Amino acid sequence: MMFGAVYTDLKAAFLHFVSCQERDVLNQALNDFSSVDMDDLLDIMNTYECRRRVTVSSLPGIVDEIAHKELIQKPMFVIDCWREVTKGQISLSQEEIQQLYKDLKPTPKKVTGLLKFPAQMSENQAEVANHLKRYIRETDEDKLCKFLRFCTGSDLVVAEAIHVQFTVQTDFTRRPIGHTCGMVLELSVSYDNFPQFRAEFNCVLDSNIWVMDIHPLEEEDEAPPSTGNKVQTLSHHMGTSTCDTPPGSSEHPKNCTGKDSRLIHKDEEPYTLWRDAHEVP
Repeated sequence: MMFGAVYTDLKAAFLHFVSCQERDVLNQALNDFSSVDMDDLLDIMNTYECRRRVTVSSLPGIVDEIAHKELIQKPMFVIDCWREVTKGQISLSQEEIQQLYKDLKPTPKKVTGLLKFPAQMSENQAEVANHLKRYIRETDEDKLCKFLRFCTGSDLVVAEAIHVQFTVQTDFTRRPIGHTCGMVLELSVSYDNFPQFRAEFNCVLDSNIWVMDIHPLEEEDEAPPSTGNKVQTLSHHMGTSTCDTPPGSSEHPKNCTGKDSRLIHKDEEPYTLWRDAHEVP
């Protein structure tokens, strides 16, 4: 509505607007109405205050109307208030704005182009570098977004480069480590083959349990009762994403994901997951 008209497919935009669970139900209903769980579908219709009878023929029109209400009618007051303010400030055309969004969307080619390896690499390092590039080329869109978030803190292409460093790790501690503030990815050089590399990286990205920490602690008395050595992983299948800049520092990035950090102390049995001392409840 920035240019006084709707240029996008509202139904497609609405399916990206809703939650993934609602999107799955709506897609199933639109593609094969007879197979959808009607209770789930009616719950979604009730959420968006639909008062029409839902049938296989009426559903596409209903979704279009709901999309128009949620994406156009509800925010129209704010759009009207800001249109005159932003009209003279924005010199981008509709095509240029669409291109900006397109440039942010990750593709295997874009992400591979972000990787920056050391100028001089050993044979093992070069092999792992090839594993990483092959992994990115073969991964799907959802996992590609997770990979970017693991390395940069964002699931869009907002970084100029991802710097890859190589470390020596034991089999138990072997895991990828992503430093989201500096856009650095640390990889072990001890992978025997690509299937092993792929399997372990998939375990990290699919686990939805990323150990994120900020170090060092500013105040010793803020630390948890345990004083054991901090470890970054529960097993070699759990990845680590870290922020290296102390909270409150002038160099601490605003978009740093360190606020979601956790600390794990290994002298507790079983391992205990602590809230980071710097996290705001």
